[in-house]
Amino acid sequence: MQVIRSITVDAPLGEVWRVAGTEFADAHLWASSIDASRPRDVESMCDAAPVAGRSCETSLGPVHETVLDYDEVNHILRYEAFAEGMPGFVRRLVNTWTLSTAPNNATVVEMNLDVVISTPFNMFMGPLMKLKLGGVLNQALVDLKHYAETSRPSHAKVKAIAKQKKNAAA
Repeated sequence: MQVIRSITVDAPLGEVWRVAGTEFADAHLWASSIDASRPRDVESMCDAAPVAGRSCETSLGPVHETVLDYDEVNHILRYEAFAEGMPGFVRRLVNTWTLSTAPNNATVVEMNLDVVISTPFNMFMGPLMKLKLGGVLNQALVDLKHYAETSRPSHAKVKAIAKQKKNAAA
């Protein structure tokens, strides 16, 4: 199953690539679904990447990602994600980010999430997961757009930070 989403960011390609690609391990600065992120110390599958992967803390638990492809010239980043709480019927999650130049010094960011779900779960859970994951990708793109355009976290990220602080204080 594929989930594809895209957005136009009113920022130069180099700036958007810096946030999404070069600073891949720092997604916690802008992604509202990520409470914390750090470089992942795994054997590199892609020598060109600035980090081999990242580990993220989310409301759904830890997510570990490994960079599979990192093409700084063509602005393509592909990584595989493993969530500790991921249902057993999800066999593989691979997300590919492709950035391209748009008119007026803007950038188009496309996310292409490839999810492999075992049979027969793909028939029952596939449509529901596609809807849920599409929403996650949409929010990530909105968060990225806001951060790349303003150098500040989005409203959703600010809200997520406040909720995280409130939960930590309780």
